[in-house]
Amino acid sequence: MIELRYVDINTGLESFYCPEGAYLHIPPLGPNSAFDEISFEMPWWKNEEAYCIGRLSRRTRRVKIINMLTDHEDIIEVALKYY
Repeated sequence: MIELRYVDINTGLESFYCPEGAYLHIPPLGPNSAFDEISFEMPWWKNEEAYCIGRLSRRTRRVKIINMLTDHEDIIEVALKYY
């Protein structure tokens, strides 16, 4: 994995390059007493319990949705769930 870093022009400090904005566990540019780097024992992408938003489905079904006003069609894949 490539870590992209840059030097901020205003402060002269080296930081991570985040063109889309900062994300979890990226330290702030300057000193900040609210950021605790030691508490991050596990990277956020490996913490499935805290950041899991769903499960991978074994079976799926394709559904065609048609907008009758614009005659636009989309085919989406939805999960099948049996009780």
